[in-house]
Amino acid sequence: MSDVVSVALIGSVAPTLLAAAALVASLRNAKKIEEVHLATNSMKDELVRVTGESERAKGVIQGAQEEKDRNT
Repeated sequence: MSDVVSVALIGSVAPTLLAAAALVASLRNAKKIEEVHLATNSMKDELVRVTGESERAKGVIQGAQEEKDRNT
């Protein structure tokens, strides 16, 4: 094989292999990003639910206190 052919092969194969490796890394990262996204959404949903329950409980306590104050 001549030097020109060797250089041409190295010049075209190496970037192709690097691009393939970058694609694999990108696909792995995409899966990890999706997992983080789903976990974050779950935590946000739980926070919203618990905050709602907390606000309702505060309202019930406040209402009970106001009722007690009216009756005394």
